[in-house]
Amino acid sequence: MEVEVVRCTELPLGEAAQFVGRAQEWPDAIMLEGMREHYPEIQLSSIVQVVEFAPPSSS
Repeated sequence: MEVEVVRCTELPLGEAAQFVGRAQEWPDAIMLEGMREHYPEIQLSSIVQVVEFAPPSSS
């Protein structure tokens, strides 16, 4: 599947949930726990990249 990337934004992990409008669903402790499953050393201050994309086309 291919998608069109609209924007990439770098910010601290601790700001990512707010940035994507999910701060209530992903409080810091939940976000950190989930991310540490894949990146054990990650911190809320670690810089991450939020990749925004357009929905895939149906063709």
